[in-house]
Amino acid sequence: MKITFYGASDDLIEVDGAPGADEFGAWHGGNGDTINKMIEIVGTPVRCEHCDVTGPAPVRAVVYALYTARGVWTFAPVMPNHLAPWPRGWTVTMEQYQDTHSMLLTIDTDGDDVSIRVLEDKP
Repeated sequence: MKITFYGASDDLIEVDGAPGADEFGAWHGGNGDTINKMIEIVGTPVRCEHCDVTGPAPVRAVVYALYTARGVWTFAPVMPNHLAPWPRGWTVTMEQYQDTHSMLLTIDTDGDDVSIRVLEDKP
């Protein structure tokens, strides 16, 4: 599975290639500050075979979408936290998206089933 991330305009992020992927608003109010949107790539929910209870889907990776004061979208893929390593076999590429003001981030999940979850902005 290949998931792509790019800025569609100064206030929209496009994510393609996984369930939950969509166009996400990232309006910053025009104050010139950097936008920082957090997008989680989550795995399959964990199900206990003994008690038939399903736990939450584990966060496999996090992508920060950053719109800079210079008018450029860029993306920073990171591990979910200091105890969870980057998923084995996942590769990352970054290039300019077409002829636009955005970088294109592509994450190849090496066949792992994942979905996208965008976290709400915090004031």
